[in-house]
Amino acid sequence: MKILLKKWIPGLSEVMRVAFSLLYVFCAFNMQYYYAVMWLDVSCMFPLVMYGYFLLMKEKKRIPYIIFLSVTCMMSFQHTYMLILMLLILTGILPLLAKEKYTGNLLRLLTATLTAMMISAWIWLPGAVQILDSSRKEGSLSLMGIYHSVWIFYTAKWMKLLNLGIPLAFVSACAVKHYKEKFVGFFVTVIMALCIPIGVESTNMLWHGGSYMGYTMRFSYMIAFWVLIAGAYMYDVGYREKCHDGNRRGAACMVGALLVMAATMMQYLLLKEDTTVYKETVPAAMIILIVGVTWLGGRLLLNGRKEILEKCFLALVILQILSLAHVSVLISGEKGSTVSAMCNDVAKRERKSEPLSRLKNPDGRLSHNYPLIMRKNAASCYLAASSKRQLDGMSDLGYAHVGYRMSSYGGTIFSDALLGMNEAVSREAVNARLYQYQDHSGDYCFYQNIYKYKGRGVKIKNAQTLAVNREGNPFAVQNQIAAVLLGRELFDVAAGTGNEMDIAIGEESVLYFYAEHGEKIEEVIVTDSSNKETVTYALPASGWKNGILELGNWKDASLTIQVVAEEPLGKIFCAVLNLQDFLRYEPSYFDTFSVNGRSNALEIVLNGAEGDDSLFLPLYRDEGWKCTVNGFDTEIKEFAGFLMEIPLQKGRNEIELTFIPRGFMLGVCITLTGIVLLIAGFRYSVQKERETINKLLLVSDEAVFVGIIVMFYVLPLVFLFKELIRSVLQR
Repeated sequence: MKILLKKWIPGLSEVMRVAFSLLYVFCAFNMQYYYAVMWLDVSCMFPLVMYGYFLLMKEKKRIPYIIFLSVTCMMSFQHTYMLILMLLILTGILPLLAKEKYTGNLLRLLTATLTAMMISAWIWLPGAVQILDSSRKEGSLSLMGIYHSVWIFYTAKWMKLLNLGIPLAFVSACAVKHYKEKFVGFFVTVIMALCIPIGVESTNMLWHGGSYMGYTMRFSYMIAFWVLIAGAYMYDVGYREKCHDGNRRGAACMVGALLVMAATMMQYLLLKEDTTVYKETVPAAMIILIVGVTWLGGRLLLNGRKEILEKCFLALVILQILSLAHVSVLISGEKGSTVSAMCNDVAKRERKSEPLSRLKNPDGRLSHNYPLIMRKNAASCYLAASSKRQLDGMSDLGYAHVGYRMSSYGGTIFSDALLGMNEAVSREAVNARLYQYQDHSGDYCFYQNIYKYKGRGVKIKNAQTLAVNREGNPFAVQNQIAAVLLGRELFDVAAGTGNEMDIAIGEESVLYFYAEHGEKIEEVIVTDSSNKETVTYALPASGWKNGILELGNWKDASLTIQVVAEEPLGKIFCAVLNLQDFLRYEPSYFDTFSVNGRSNALEIVLNGAEGDDSLFLPLYRDEGWKCTVNGFDTEIKEFAGFLMEIPLQKGRNEIELTFIPRGFMLGVCITLTGIVLLIAGFRYSVQKERETINKLLLVSDEAVFVGIIVMFYVLPLVFLFKELIRSVLQR
């Protein structure tokens, strides 16, 4: 960022370059995502992409732009869509500056962008295929549904303007004085295009390309960048004028500094009390007030002499970034108590575990934990782009899901054992009769699951491929699986309607509860009629859907289960799992079984298979998996609709499972072609101007720009005003 400021605004002093660069490094986007480094790569690269873009448009140099854009798209394919959208909007706004100057380079821009997209295709193409096939796409809102979304005052969106109040003051001060200049129109238009999604929810959702209601704006590093560039440029323009060197009002400058300090202190006190990323307990109006006061302070700062103003600005910047940085540390906790520290411990433990192991999270706190996702192998329950079939399969087993993401919350000790969840991590207390404490990391404790299968390599006898009957009862599904793998059902299931049920338990058993609309349940109360003992169980935070709730261990008890819910429930199910039965009945195993993971493959060796036996694997059957058994290509069958069943040969079997995501090989071919074009670009350049093509590209560019403006900005505002008027009339 500092290099870019020196290149673009050479008249800016070193003090101001440092101050503006610090504001970008410590912008709200980086502070909200600092615990997940993979989201910071793109904000690091964005200034270089913009530098390469203008280098191409002004000096006709294509190579830096191609390299920076392709690297950025490879770093984060999720951001590729928003980055291309930014480039389209920017190219549409550029004629405000110099139409003739930039029109001649549109062909270069198009070919360079296509080359960069080709080079990065081996990353974004399989990623796009996976997303398009996931439940995210199937569950996304329609375009009309997005237009009807009104969520103006969502704190996490308005927070993206924190630390930008003073640069916005510099922009407004210069824009008022030089409103006729083209550079003012350019900067103001870019900033408005990026900031309108903060207030207009449907525009925000369109920028994200899907149904992210009230999302925290992953493109907000772009907002920070352009506000800061505009602020630096307009500050430089303002102080180049002679009139600014005259007698300035030092008192007004001091008042401005005090206002910024007061706003920063208010910001710190408000945000530090809510240790979540979204700051849901902080009213959006307070964030708007803080930015407004900071803006006013910035306007007053401009009344000071230049040397005093710049030193004061740097001091205030340091105060602001220290405030926001410390609040961000509080988001994940301090030192060894952070989620990230726990995830690092998970990574260390992972090296010693088997490739098929999973980590259970009984308290449901880690549903959005991206660091854990990245550090735990692909057999983990946590997947953000699961297909609807996989998501439904886990739900059929009684596991909850939040949004379009799987989780390991819910299920039973049988399904946990089946899926290889031999360990658990939890921040809250767990059932000590089911989980044995092993270790801790900060506020999180690691446990061993007491009830787990001790054998390795589950055998499916006589190739009994299972297609479960889904009836909204996860215990019935688990009984069907148990009948195939154990030879008998495990659960005694009782179904009822309403909000109350009676259950009798003899030998020590685990009691489970499930309701079709579990997200509406507030708590479940279990009362032992013999001694009137009452225990209350609560579901995790809102957003969880249809997970089995474990109601503890009971023995020789007559129980009454009462459900406290927002609305009357339909069917409810209770299931009793006898712990002695669980220990008595285990699946059949092969004589020997070993599994090793390498890169994108699993190597499995087993002995003792009969001719019609199959191997059960707790992996999701994706289209990208290929299997060989003793060197022969073998079709992977589906078990329970979404897991793997591998047919075997008699005796010893050497199995190799490899995974290549769909679209990857095509992406590699496109990437190689793009690299050839890049190399050709080093040696050859387009010298001849093509006036006709450039005119056609200009018309096309303007048409695309107008289309984006109408679809992303005009229509959302029309629907917003319509919804607001209807809301007022209804009152």
